[in-house]
Amino acid sequence: MAQPPTAHTGMGGLQAKMWAELRANAGPSTVPVTDIPGRLTRRPSSTNVTIDEYVAKHSDEFDRLLALDGPDGWDFNREEDGVKVYTMTCDGRNVPYFKAVTEVSVEGGLARILHVLLHTEERPKWDEVCVKGSSEQHFPPFYKYTHTQSSSPAPMVSAREMFTLGRYRFEPDGTFLWTLQSVDLDEFPPDPQFVRANLIDGGHIIRPKPGSTTDFTVTWTACIDPNGWVPKWVVNLKVTQQALVLAKAKAHF
Repeated sequence: MAQPPTAHTGMGGLQAKMWAELRANAGPSTVPVTDIPGRLTRRPSSTNVTIDEYVAKHSDEFDRLLALDGPDGWDFNREEDGVKVYTMTCDGRNVPYFKAVTEVSVEGGLARILHVLLHTEERPKWDEVCVKGSSEQHFPPFYKYTHTQSSSPAPMVSAREMFTLGRYRFEPDGTFLWTLQSVDLDEFPPDPQFVRANLIDGGHIIRPKPGSTTDFTVTWTACIDPNGWVPKWVVNLKVTQQALVLAKAKAHF
């Protein structure tokens, strides 16, 4: 596989420095730092720009994700397999937000966590609901296009798929943000066998414990509109199931 481009990642900014450290820890060909050009056109905003400039352009996305990390508005739902699940109802949304939070100790540190979360092709092996996963394009440290397809959650309910754009940002304390939003591309139309769900807002927050390179608080939060016809009880069930994907991933960190 081709190695990630370095000509425009910049040499002095926080993002460039943190990604250089991640590359050193991850090795040259692991998922977090490997280019996957794919067949899609590269996003023009990610060329001829440093990673620090790119991140600054999309600061609103990262700030929205960080706002979801706070305690305000969340109701505790349950705890399962060491993962605490919260939900929040927002005006103008047909489905609630969810937030899953867990504590992990991972020998391989951030690089290992990202290897599991970003290796979409492997997700069906640890998430029985996911029938197919693909990294349609990945240009770290800039962005990633991800496509997933999931089995039907109930009789008479169509199977769902999602096509998302993810971007990355490091915080000064080493916290790693990965924002996610659904996007529509003419180059990647919906599969007629599936209904395409809409990930409105969300992502992952991987926060290291002070002074540690192996202990983290990991958060997965989102608002996902399934689109199409889905009974209310199935929507509520799926909100919890989507949150607990973190518990499945955690077992493989």
